[in-house]
Amino acid sequence: MQVSFLSVGEGDAIYATYNDFDFLIDAGPNNAVLSEFGKKKNFFDSKLDFLLLTHPHDDHVVGAFELLEREEVGKVIIPKVGMESRLFQKIQKICEQKNIQVLAVDDRQSFQFGEMEIQIWPSNNVASNNPNDGSLIIKISLGSQDFLLTGDISDKTEEFFLENDYDLSAEVLKIAHHGSHYSSEMSFLQDVAPKYAVISVGKNSFGHPSNLILNRLDNLKIETIRTDLVENPTFETDGKTLILK
Repeated sequence: MQVSFLSVGEGDAIYATYNDFDFLIDAGPNNAVLSEFGKKKNFFDSKLDFLLLTHPHDDHVVGAFELLEREEVGKVIIPKVGMESRLFQKIQKICEQKNIQVLAVDDRQSFQFGEMEIQIWPSNNVASNNPNDGSLIIKISLGSQDFLLTGDISDKTEEFFLENDYDLSAEVLKIAHHGSHYSSEMSFLQDVAPKYAVISVGKNSFGHPSNLILNRLDNLKIETIRTDLVENPTFETDGKTLILK
């Protein structure tokens, strides 16, 4: 299995492949996802099996519009809590025109492909008016190797997952909200206990990633990789060992 954190600027786009199955989690703020995704996709594989969009914000969704027009996509997965948003309404309209199935998630979902599992955990039980806190949390597992992808959740959503029955442990953690200081509480990082932390970030005016978060990761001796400093960092695993390429 390969998992690539695409360098699409200030936004998220994570592309994963396992045997003949591939999927994209978020699509970044613009059409940069098309070129970066193209660098990783198998030339002979004409179909993207899943497109998962964690929440309806531009920096996670806008690249999906052109991608859906150009690529054959098997299924689009979104959180039910964001279905009525302007961005997801546009996604659903494109999918209807192209006869692409849309799955709106409001409860735990799990997909098994051979030995790989994708778990999808909605955050709709978190009391918040901020779409960030409604992000889908996605855990990808193969053997003993896990990737935890946290969208743009804040410390409020982190607390919800810590207090409920979720196995958050992972070798690779995508740091929430581009390294914002409103996320990545010490208790959450300690519970996940990753070897690697990936921050999807680009040029921005928000101070991402926060020095507070960078120092927190350093103090916990978690190796940190930034997509603005490393082009499309990619992990490869056979379920036993993990290699950063």
